[in-house]
Amino acid sequence: PILLGMNSSGKLTLNYLKTAFAKLKPNKVYELMCHPGNFDSNEIKDPQLLAYHNWTEELDLLTSDEFKSLCESEGIQLVRYQELPFLV
Repeated sequence: PILLGMNSSGKLTLNYLKTAFAKLKPNKVYELMCHPGNFDSNEIKDPQLLAYHNWTEELDLLTSDEFKSLCESEGIQLVRYQELPFLV
């Protein structure tokens, strides 16, 4: 797979995804690097991680109607790693 999001991982935005998805070629496999999750201030104290990642915003983005609509409009099919054809 071709990796997307390397420089934006941890802080993905809808604008980044719109730009990146518009450049994708049909019938190719792409992997989106991201770190969605729920932030827990009791768990994460490292200032470098806190400066680089915004887990909750990425989770909100990747579960949003806007993301779903963007994928549909660009003809993107989301799959699990196990579903990739070369693993069969």
